[in-house]
Amino acid sequence: MRTANGKRKGYPPVAWLNGTRIALIAAAALLFAGVGMAPAAASGGAAESSSEETAVSAGAIIYTSDRCYSPDHRCFILEYTVDASGWGTGVCFTSDRNLRSHTGHYDKISSTQYFYIFRTGEWRECASYGSGRTDGSGQSIRNNAAFGYNKDTWCHAVFYHEDYDGAYIVYPPNSAGLLGSLRNDNASSRAYPCSG
Repeated sequence: MRTANGKRKGYPPVAWLNGTRIALIAAAALLFAGVGMAPAAASGGAAESSSEETAVSAGAIIYTSDRCYSPDHRCFILEYTVDASGWGTGVCFTSDRNLRSHTGHYDKISSTQYFYIFRTGEWRECASYGSGRTDGSGQSIRNNAAFGYNKDTWCHAVFYHEDYDGAYIVYPPNSAGLLGSLRNDNASSRAYPCSG
């Protein structure tokens, strides 16, 4: 609404409004870029959820236990711990792809940080053979895995360092076993076609 002299009634002067707009736009840009945002659960673990991914902060941080997109669930499984018989216990992380870092990855397109964690029985194959223990649920998979189970048609290798470097152990298709010397020392994994 305007007064008789053409000025807007009840609104701040245009110069102040433009300055406020600029300040608000700058604040929003910093917020979306992650400046000044404290990751809610980055150091203390993630809250449990029944979904594949738990959004902790809108588009900023996601904790996930599932990087397997195979329609027939042919994936590589990392287990947090084993039972007395040496078999995985149902707290797992699944993947059918290369993982340069078992900590997670950053998606530049969506400006989202993904952290890889173990979850209890979220993936049906974990629940079907596990003992139902919840030890390790919500923990990072990096340097926390004890057991590997390859249900994929490709070989999977687990490495001591990030970027597929250092000592490694290979799991051919349909194999399972302890990580041996890499138990709790896993930092990356790679899927590749098995030769011969």
